[in-house]
Amino acid sequence: AASASSTGVVNLNTADIASLETIKGLGATKAQAIVNYRQQHGNFTSVADVAKVPGIGPKLLAKIEADLTV
Repeated sequence: AASASSTGVVNLNTADIASLETIKGLGATKAQAIVNYRQQHGNFTSVADVAKVPGIGPKLLAKIEADLTV
């Protein structure tokens, strides 16, 4: 069985908080932090840029990066 989400990947530059929360490992606080970061700094240029968001470190990035796109 495929481990990919049936809904596909979530776009960091267009997703709202509810969409981000569908990713395993992201709760309301981190989803809000991603949206806040995007509003303050503009769109992400790569999935790796999400590591610049406070509270998202290398371990979490490794866990969620397959579920994200830009």
